[in-house]
Order: sequence, then structure tokens, then C-alpha cells
Amino acid sequence: MKRAYLFTALIFLALVVKAGAKELDTVITKEPGGWEFVQVIVIANKDVILEGNLYKGKREGVWSEYWPSKYAKTMTSYHAGKKHGLYMEIDADGALHLIEHYKNDKLHGPRREYKHLGPILLEENYANGKKHGPYRKNYETAMPQETGTYKEGLRDSIITWYHRNGNRFVEYTYKNGVKEGPCTVYSEQGYVTEKGEYKNDVKAGLWKEYYPNNKVKAEGIYVNDEKKEEWKEYDELGKLIKTEKY
Repeated sequence: MKRAYLFTALIFLALVVKAGAKELDTVITKEPGGWEFVQVIVIANKDVILEGNLYKGKREGVWSEYWPSKYAKTMTSYHAGKKHGLYMEIDADGALHLIEHYKNDKLHGPRREYKHLGPILLEENYANGKKHGPYRKNYETAMPQETGTYKEGLRDSIITWYHRNGNRFVEYTYKNGVKEGPCTVYSEQGYVTEKGEYKNDVKAGLWKEYYPNNKVKAEGIYVNDEKKEEWKEYDELGKLIKTEKY
């Protein structure tokens, strides 16, 4: 039971810091079977700013924190004192800001961030505290900004970035968190401007640049992210106009 009182005191101290100069009171209602219902209240206006249940001194079930507007500020699911289940953040006007899922105090499952009164800005997935599975990051217009897949906290797929108009900007191939494999760069209008490969996170091998008519503009070899050997440049009809050695 001493542990329960210590826990409640820590809650009170944390909220005093957050509430600034407001005087707070903690009301504990004992219930059968080792349960206690806790409310932290602003003394001046009796507003509840935090409430939830303790079971044998540990948070259990949903704990809710409130704005002065009476809207919920956060809602957190607990089991045996650890985050377990749904977590939500809500803006002062009631607009949803964030949804997360936890398992044994670690992020586990889908996670979403929202623009205020607007679309989803980020959708991602977690497993045991690490990013795992598909994700999508959006511009504030709801158009995609970045898409791909994580595996145990590392990018591991074709990762695509987008122009604001929705057309692809660049596609990288990631393996175990590093660029490894084909890369394609696109113009805002949608045509390919550059193609090549990465090896161990740097440009390597043959790379080509393109005109809007899909004709090769330049080509040559990269070694460790630097141009090497002979590079050739062409006009829009495909005629060689320049050769340069590196």
C-alpha cells in the first residue's frame, strides 16, 4: 500500500509542474479487491485533469487526462502499470491528433498522426517497439510524401518519395536499412531523369541521366559516390557531344 501512496504522490508532483501555479488536490476512492480510483482536481474550479484506476498500486485500465475545455487530452490503456493497448492524444477542441497501440510498454501495432482537423499525416506499424511493416507519410494536402516498408526498425523495401503533385520523385531500394540496388529519379512531370544503382549506401556502377524524350543525356561510372573513368554526354537526338574522364 505504501507503494500506491508513493505512486499517487509522484502523479501529483508531475501534474503540479504541468499545471504551473494551479493548486491541485488528489482524491483517492478505495474500492474492494485492491482497487483505487484516483482523480487529480484543480481546487479553484473543481476541474478533473487526470483520472484512472490503480490495482494493487499500479495503473490498470484507461487513464484519462483532460483539457480545461473538458475534452480528453490523452487516453492511455494500462495493464499492471505498463502501457498496454490503445493510446490517444486529442487537441483542446476535440480533434484527434495521435493514435498508438502498445504491448507491455512498447509500441506494437498501427500508429497514426493527424493534421489538426485534417487528414492523416503518418501511418506506420510497430512490433515490440520497432517500426515493422508498411508505412506512409503524407503532405498536409493528404498526397503521399513517402511510402515503403520497415523490417525490425530498418527500411527494407523499395522506398518511394513523391512530388507534391503526387508523381514519384525518387525510388530507392533498401536492404537492412541501407540503399542497396536500383534507384530511379523522376521529374515533377513524371518522366525518368536518372537511373543507376547503390551499393552499401553509395552510388556505384553505371548511371544514366535522361532527357524528357527518354533519350540518354549522360552516362558513366560511379565508384563510392564519385564519378570515375569516362563519362559521355549526348544531345537530345542521341548524338555524342562530350567525353570527359575522371
